[in-house]
Amino acid sequence: MRHALALIALGLIALGGLVLAGGARSAPTDENPPRPEPSPPVEVPQLSMTWSDSSDFVANISAENTPPTVGFSLVVFGRSRWPAHVTIAAPKGFSLDTTFPRGTSMGYGVLALTHSGKDIPLASASAEIVVGDARSYRSASRTCAPGGHTAVWQLTLSGLRSAWDKIEIPLFIDREGAGWRLQLCIPPMLAKLPGKILILAASFTGPSAPPSARGSYTWSARVMPFSGDRTRQEPKRAYELRSTVLVPHLLTMTGRYDSTTASAELSGIVSGAGRGREGVRVFVGGFGDAELRDFRMLGSTRTDASGAWSFRTPLAKSTTFVSAVDGRVQRCGSRSTAPAGCFGQTTSPPPSVATTLTPEG
Repeated sequence: MRHALALIALGLIALGGLVLAGGARSAPTDENPPRPEPSPPVEVPQLSMTWSDSSDFVANISAENTPPTVGFSLVVFGRSRWPAHVTIAAPKGFSLDTTFPRGTSMGYGVLALTHSGKDIPLASASAEIVVGDARSYRSASRTCAPGGHTAVWQLTLSGLRSAWDKIEIPLFIDREGAGWRLQLCIPPMLAKLPGKILILAASFTGPSAPPSARGSYTWSARVMPFSGDRTRQEPKRAYELRSTVLVPHLLTMTGRYDSTTASAELSGIVSGAGRGREGVRVFVGGFGDAELRDFRMLGSTRTDASGAWSFRTPLAKSTTFVSAVDGRVQRCGSRSTAPAGCFGQTTSPPPSVATTLTPEG
């Protein structure tokens, strides 16, 4: 049975209080009074749809941000063994600045554990990713990611096991040819937490930048799992997950109200690396309230040979429609050097888009 995971962007980031698609916000002060809430469709939540019956990995970019945001999400099902060590390799074209001083914020990270097939986390936490002190992680480096490293970043999660608990996840950063490599060492105490699905997402704003050249870029995540009792690493069971990022990758949507049928007519185009994408599944949902809380999934459609899509749905009141592209896991395009092989490859979806329609007359 397939699991519908709309967690990474729509659920977890909201739970963590993060705005990965935007910058940090200033706290209200006398000189900076709070502004009134904008009306829709401003700041509509980004919807990320991934249909999967196995673990998956998605790299992503948000070129609309200034500076652009580069990030990834990793979903691991319990039957795939809990990850002990994850190595993420970014291809040539993605740059990363590792010269920032200790304590500098590099971005944000989110981690959650859920029941199988349910979107409600058992436990979740989010925090800033900051530049750490390499000397503090020498022991972790020897046991998990041996050798010297260009930089060490740190994600400190609070409240996963108890209100006062803190779990540190080091991120070891290294140059790898024309690209770069990030290694995450998962503490055994984290692996022993309950849950059938683990979701880990990170977003880097400032130190990273996406490619400027049009094309297709493949990221790789090599996952070394824990043993069945989640106490030691099992290198012979290591597997790979891949994610293809298209530059540029766009989803568009326009809409109009058809008074003869009292319905909304929505249409748009999905294009990647300068070409229309055929056969892509586009999901459509809607918020029926001004606070953007009453969300309903309305259905889906597929793009034609030119990448165009259309969708019709009844419209009785003002609705903010959101469309998003399917990120289904597919077979890997080539063989893997990982002992257990490549478990699946995704195509990173473009940012979701929104438009608000109101019945006429």
